Amino acid sequence: MWEVIKFAYKYGIVIIADEVYQNNVYGSHKFVSFKKAVCTVEDPYKHVSLVSFNSISKGYTGECGVRGGYMEFHNFDKDVLAQIHKIRDACSVNAAGSIAVAVLCNPPSYENCSKETADQFFKERDTILSRLAKKAQMTVQVLNQCKNIECPDIGGAMYAFPRVNLPQSVLDLAKKADQEPSEYFCREMLEATGIITVPGSGFGQNPDTYHFRMSLLLWDPNEFEEMLMKMKKFINKYFTKHT
Repeated sequence: MWEVIKFAYKYGIVIIADEVYQNNVYGSHKFVSFKKAVCTVEDPYKHVSLVSFNSISKGYTGECGVRGGYMEFHNFDKDVLAQIHKIRDACSVNAAGSIAVAVLCNPPSYENCSKETADQFFKERDTILSRLAKKAQMTVQVLNQCKNIECPDIGGAMYAFPRVNLPQSVLDLAKKADQEPSEYFCREMLEATGIITVPGSGFGQNPDTYHFRMSLLLWDPNEFEEMLMKMKKFINKYFTKHT
C-alpha cells in the first residue's frame, strides 16, 4: 500500500479504493483501509488524494438490487468537493437504498437496538462470513488437486482466480475456434458441466497466462462441494485427454 501511495503522490494520481470486501477477510489476513494507510504515512505522501468506496452490493450483505453505497473523499480541494456536492444533490436516491446504506454505516449493536435484534444480526452476519471462509478454503484445496490448476490462497472477497496451465493442443484448438484461450476453456467446462466461470482475460492477466474466476456464492455448503467435485472430475478428465 505504501508503494501505491508514494507512486500516486509522485505523479499526481487520485487513489480510488474499492473497499466493499473489508469484512470478507479470511484466515490470518487483516483488512487495512487506504484511509488509515494514507493518514499514517510520512510527509509529503499523506497529502495524496483518496476516494474510498463501500457498498451494500457486496460484502456480507450482498444486496445487489438495492444499489446503495457511499464514497468518502480525502485530501480534496474545497472547490472540487463543491462540484461533487452539486452532482450528489442532483442525484435521486430511493428510500430503500438510503435505509440500507444507513444500516451499513450503523449496523445493529447492543447499544443501538434490542438484544434480540443484535443477536439475530450477529448470527446472520457471522454465518455468512464463516460459510464463505469455509468455501474459500475448500475451493483452494480441491482446485489444487486438479491437473494443470494452480489456485492461490483466497485471503478475502468471494471469488477464486485459479491459473490454468493450458497445453499447446488446447491453445491450438482455441486459435482454430477464434477464441481467447481462457475463454475457450471456460466454454468447454460450461458445455460439459453446466458450471459458469468467467475467463481470466477480462481481468488483466499476465501475457501467456490463463485463468478463470469463480464465485463462492452458492449458499449450501454441500451443493458447493458437489459443484467442486464436478469441476474437478471435468478438469482432470480434460487434461488427461489434452496432454
